[in-house]
Amino acid sequence: MRIDEAIAMDNSYNLIIRRELSDKEEARYFIHNPNEPVSVETLKRLFNYYKSKQAWGRCVKIQTQLAKLTYYNGIKRLSKNNN
Repeated sequence: MRIDEAIAMDNSYNLIIRRELSDKEEARYFIHNPNEPVSVETLKRLFNYYKSKQAWGRCVKIQTQLAKLTYYNGIKRLSKNNN
């Protein structure tokens, strides 16, 4: 079976943003490793995919998550530099 990019994108979006996972067999495919923290690159990839689909509501939610992740990564970096 060929893995459809749309399935992997939707699964990653649902897990990262909605924090839910489907019981369907297709739910096992992601564009990221669900056992690792989400990366900025993964969020950018999701954003670009949904931007191309003009799914603006999803883009806003991804951008919000991206801003939070960037902020928290900056705070962690700053706290390491102060120690």
